[in-house]
Amino acid sequence: MAAKVHVDLAAVQARLEQIKRDGGNAQAALGAFGSVVLNRIRLGFRLGRTPWGAAWLPVKLRQGQPLRNTGALQRSITMQTGANEVIIGTNHPGRNVHQFGATIRPKNVSLLRFPGPNGFIFAKEVTVPARPFMPINQSGQVDLPQQWVASGLEAMK
Repeated sequence: MAAKVHVDLAAVQARLEQIKRDGGNAQAALGAFGSVVLNRIRLGFRLGRTPWGAAWLPVKLRQGQPLRNTGALQRSITMQTGANEVIIGTNHPGRNVHQFGATIRPKNVSLLRFPGPNGFIFAKEVTVPARPFMPINQSGQVDLPQQWVASGLEAMK
């Protein structure tokens, strides 16, 4: 199941109403807004930063950037547009762990086992820090940075 985020921002709604009144294509405008948001999310992966500009905590057990080991999470983020909505989301199974952080404990065995720099690492639990990649706050609410909204509104013209 994909994580879905619906944005009901007054400025976006007002712009859409204006586009409709002027006989424009609201779905195309929403697509332009969504493309800005999607590109900003992708930029966050390249820069290793949250939507609000903070650097992601570094990885401890491998080289490279956080959330980019295989690229699967980044590639899983998609966008769909409808007549009155833009849906940007991911169906990646680790989405919530990476977005909000989590402590992982074994369910059916006594220890977790995962590859490390010098062989396998065994642990009773592992804490994964939050590395937000979607503009969603800890309460699960959309929290678009104002710069993203301004760029998205500009793209809707």
